[in-house]
Amino acid sequence: MTAVLTTQLFVIEDADLPERGLLVLGGPVSGLHDRSLVTVQGTIQRFELERLAEPYQLPADGDFARFEGRKVLLAESVRSWA
Repeated sequence: MTAVLTTQLFVIEDADLPERGLLVLGGPVSGLHDRSLVTVQGTIQRFELERLAEPYQLPADGDFARFEGRKVLLAESVRSWA
């Protein structure tokens, strides 16, 4: 994992993922920290801020333009190995 944005929102990086990482929406998950090792199960969809903002309580002041149209993982389960 590279960046914890909120308890329900974080970005993960791995060799098999897009270069700029993969945004994960789900949770809330406690105990997450930058560089945590996590296992995530869920569904890949395209990020559309208008559609996902309310159900995932995305902060109004967040910089989500960089994720618009990119793949996002809607997590059904998240396990932190910390």
